[in-house]
Amino acid sequence: MSLHDDKPVELVAQYLLFKFYYCLDTRDYHGAAALFHPDGVWVRQGEQLLGPPAILAALALRSATLVIQLSSFSSGELLTLRGPGIDGRREFSTCGLPPRFWASGEHTNSLFRA
Repeated sequence: MSLHDDKPVELVAQYLLFKFYYCLDTRDYHGAAALFHPDGVWVRQGEQLLGPPAILAALALRSATLVIQLSSFSSGELLTLRGPGIDGRREFSTCGLPPRFWASGEHTNSLFRA
């Protein structure tokens, strides 16, 4: 047995780790959870998450940070913010954002509880 016999396993592990963090960075939580075996465990923030459904549920609670520059809070389309980390709901206007801005993130809506 040579030192390089484990190279294919190491490459697969590196690929899976890269893919997992890529999914996290792009907020593809279904893709990240799908990388786990049904009996797979991810220890996240001290909690053992068993299997893709538990992993997906935990990731759905992950907060999002969005930094945008607006020309005004008093004109433009009305925006309502609600979800984890927001007490109730917050509303303000979003003058200066192109119409396609919010549509580009609609595919993530199902990941968050209302």
